[in-house]
Amino acid sequence: MKNYKNIHQFLKNYKKNNVIFCYGNYAIFDMAKNLIKSAQKAGVTIIFFALDKKVSDALNGICDIVNYFDKEIEQDKFYKYGDFTYEYKKLMWHCWMIGNEILRCNKSYIYLDIDIVVKKDFENSLLQQYENTDYDCLMQSEVYGTITDQGCAGFYSLRPTKRTIDLFTIDFLEKHQYLDYPGDEQFFNGVIVKNKILNIKILNRDEYPNGGYYYRNYKRINNICKIIHFCFITGYKEKINKMQAHGCWNPN
Repeated sequence: MKNYKNIHQFLKNYKKNNVIFCYGNYAIFDMAKNLIKSAQKAGVTIIFFALDKKVSDALNGICDIVNYFDKEIEQDKFYKYGDFTYEYKKLMWHCWMIGNEILRCNKSYIYLDIDIVVKKDFENSLLQQYENTDYDCLMQSEVYGTITDQGCAGFYSLRPTKRTIDLFTIDFLEKHQYLDYPGDEQFFNGVIVKNKILNIKILNRDEYPNGGYYYRNYKRINNICKIIHFCFITGYKEKINKMQAHGCWNPN
């Protein structure tokens, strides 16, 4: 397992054309480990971008780590959905900033929120959905009732195109007043989707369910789904309890 001193060293040395990654601070260490272990069991390699030294040290030897420290993010604080502080909003946008650096190296990427559990290897089958299309983005559905074009920013992929490279920059975000939105997902649906800035495909909900959809349909889709996103649950302990109830908590 490698520990890269920064994102530039990582991108210079990483040979694959696609990067699967997550990120976080020490407060979510156990959940990050649970995600990474589930992915390894399924044959999926996840790169962890560490926002502080404490989580970098804790995960050292468990997975490949990229040090991406942010002193504005408290290492022991769980940033709960609904807080909507400046720090929370800043934290939400790290995946897009990291992703843009990956796109600039002509690599595609797949991003996963920490509260995801991997059930099956999804990388090749997901990336194949780009073939012979002009899709820029593949994204999990946000809705679990009627099907809409609303995307969930907790699981998505972007590939390098003229529309995606250098789209998610501070200049672009500030131009569209991103801090006025509760988080990145609301911005994405309210700006990117609404204005058709990217060509987006919403992923099959049976294979890539969000939490609300999975909880209602798990008896039918549990052997079909490739991931489970334990969203629609607020609170760190509450998410763990839900994972345990579905047999998806095994960080050790």
